[in-house]
Amino acid sequence: METKERIKSFDAFRGLVILLVVSYGHYWQFTPAGYYADGTSVFFTELTNKVTQFSFSYTYSMMEFMFLLSGFQMYKYFAIIRDNQLGFFGFMKKRIKRLYPLYFLSTVVMIIGLMVYPAVTGELWYDRRAEGYLIIKNLLMIQTWNTDQSTINGPLWFVSVLVFCLILFYVISRIASRVKDGFWLMGIPVVIGIMFSTSGLPWPLLNPSMCRGYLAFFLGVIVASFAFRIKRKTANIFSLTAVSCYILYQIFGRSLIYEQTPIISRSLPALFMLYIPLILLVIHNPAADKIIGNKVFCSLGAVSYALYTLNFPFYIWLEIYNRAAGVNLLYGKDYMYWLMPVIQVCLAVLIHNLIEKPICKKTDKI
Repeated sequence: METKERIKSFDAFRGLVILLVVSYGHYWQFTPAGYYADGTSVFFTELTNKVTQFSFSYTYSMMEFMFLLSGFQMYKYFAIIRDNQLGFFGFMKKRIKRLYPLYFLSTVVMIIGLMVYPAVTGELWYDRRAEGYLIIKNLLMIQTWNTDQSTINGPLWFVSVLVFCLILFYVISRIASRVKDGFWLMGIPVVIGIMFSTSGLPWPLLNPSMCRGYLAFFLGVIVASFAFRIKRKTANIFSLTAVSCYILYQIFGRSLIYEQTPIISRSLPALFMLYIPLILLVIHNPAADKIIGNKVFCSLGAVSYALYTLNFPFYIWLEIYNRAAGVNLLYGKDYMYWLMPVIQVCLAVLIHNLIEKPICKKTDKI
């Protein structure tokens, strides 16, 4: 498989990751379901004992996979940018046009929700506020650059970090033209990501959220530089061995997950023993790419951005309705857990087809 070919599995991976994050992770953290975790009926409590810890520990590193995929796909622009064949605004304009419409829509809906929620309930929604300077930072997509605690619509921290990673990628690519074999510069953000992600301090451009992006995004760029040159047999042996080790780590190394920092116990093992092997597996095995990149999973990938950006607005407005109308939704029941992702996916399909696609078509003409 050549780099110029579209890797369908990447779309499928995005869809599956976002579905797991918004349901398996966020549901137990950002709905009243968390209050009922110990009393959840049958399946999850019996399987995992501690639902919230299990869901968060396994979905925490999944956004690293998203950064990894984004960096992997950016590698093809390295030589073009290095040789000054693509300007900064041309490079960024295409990506901002793709990211910003739903980013803006979901942020505005979330801001309104954060204003209405206290009026209805008399309390803040998970201590989140929509204040003047925060609104400006969020609308400019720079909220995570200073601190990772100021994102109004929680999931959009990823978009804010991604935008900066794209800018940094362009800058490093241009600098590489002045340095002998300058591609090695792509390793600097990876090292910085590992070094500072464990600090836990809200340093500008070096807070944990930014460092998670540096580590995984630029690691993706580096992996893309050699992934297609590896022999198929070598890639398959490495992938299967690494994934097997990851499974063993999850079975026998579970105590490390909460004793060590997340970057050490979750992100790095997942990146090197699961996500990178999965990428190598699908790019060297067309059959695997075809199976994973089936129409259902790829369709889920197509609506994944809408699903992700509207996740928190959905939860806050659902609870506003619940409290205002006195419905008393039973968040702790298993059927509610399964129903919520279904409703959100259906909503994402509508938003994608009625808003996202038409806007993208119009902006492509600009």
